[in-house]
Amino acid sequence: MNVAENLPRSGWLTKSLHCAVLAAACMWCPAFDAYAQQALEEIVVTATKREESLQDIPISVTAFSSDMIERLDFGLSYDIASHVPNLQFMAESSPSTPFIFLRGIGNTSFFPNSINPVATYVDNSYIGQNIAQGLQIYDLERVEVLRGPQGTLFGRNSTAGLVNFITRKPRIEDGVNGRLEVTVGDYGQLDLQAAGGMPVGDRAAVRFAAARLSNSGMYDHVRPGLPDEDFGSVDINSFRGQLQWLPADGFEVLFKAHYSKDESETTGEKPGYVISPFGVPNCPPGAVSGALFNGCSDPFGFGQTVDGDFYDVQFTYPPRQDIESYGFMLDLTWDIGDHTIVSQTAWDSAQRDLQADDDANFLIILADTFLSDAEWFSQELRINSDYDGALNWIAGLNYYSDDLDSQLNFAAPDLPPPPGLPPIGLGQDLQQKTESWAVFGESTWEFVPD
Repeated sequence: MNVAENLPRSGWLTKSLHCAVLAAACMWCPAFDAYAQQALEEIVVTATKREESLQDIPISVTAFSSDMIERLDFGLSYDIASHVPNLQFMAESSPSTPFIFLRGIGNTSFFPNSINPVATYVDNSYIGQNIAQGLQIYDLERVEVLRGPQGTLFGRNSTAGLVNFITRKPRIEDGVNGRLEVTVGDYGQLDLQAAGGMPVGDRAAVRFAAARLSNSGMYDHVRPGLPDEDFGSVDINSFRGQLQWLPADGFEVLFKAHYSKDESETTGEKPGYVISPFGVPNCPPGAVSGALFNGCSDPFGFGQTVDGDFYDVQFTYPPRQDIESYGFMLDLTWDIGDHTIVSQTAWDSAQRDLQADDDANFLIILADTFLSDAEWFSQELRINSDYDGALNWIAGLNYYSDDLDSQLNFAAPDLPPPPGLPPIGLGQDLQQKTESWAVFGESTWEFVPD
């Protein structure tokens, strides 16, 4: 960069300033180069299901180390989207069920049996149900975002790519360690993160981590004749425990168990604005929105808000969600010289109770209830080559199954029904089982050094 190009070009004083700035810039050049080389952090990733440097693998990956995660203050899976090009996490239906888009490919269906083409993983274990993908981020070693398609090594439902959250593992060589982080802020915010590990003898180590996100909400729930209430509260608690055991040289056992409970309210919404059949653009203040044929027709609840304040909401009842998820994972790793054999077993379960007031209005024009109970299991067995030469390969078997029970109920009791019929409503009862097998393999050949 030519610093002088950005300075005014007039007079001898300007030319002197040019020289002074350029001289100062040149003096700083060696120091800047040394700093840049020191600041270039090497991140080891498992995007190819083997540990490799991010700078060496020939695929498109965005990765965050543990230090970067702490500096950027990630708290939920949504937070990474603001730092990854072409990635979007959206909570249009509820924070528990994100709409994930990568390179413009995604899925906007809020039904629990909808599968997103952007896969979500935790420690290389597939999170098959979308009700568990709005997960809490804490005590992570790194986050990897792989742009797709990634079907060779990561299987089905990764057409657009995947997001892999890698937790921090217990290590014997780390000794006794721990950390505590407390964040206090507006609207009653109190966030806690605690983690610690320690060796257990010469061949085992444990690590425990817990996190809590909480606040009272930034919205006011406005109701005629009643005092305002805080709305949009966050109440999420998570726990994780891990055990590393080295029963023999070259053989590692890693066991992980996790639990999470989310009892947050959903995000605030405003009624929109439509033109009624009678040409009234919006219901005037004090009018009964949703009452048909009164000159203020708004059967879908898009009426005039009580207050123009952005943070005032007027639900019939505060929408809420109750999500409970738990599971375990068992990894077995054998190092047999030029090859590594890995077995990964995972079982997870999640239950969701979501109650929403979609019309965001005093009357119940459209309200829904989602009840979901899901569990999923995966087993993968693979072998990696660890040759010093230019050719390496990986091959494996994968099995996945899930079981989903779901009930969806949509009600519109304040919407006038057709004559002689009961109030309008819709219900759905869904049972779905999925089972898939896969044989996979991949080979790489480094035909030139670069």
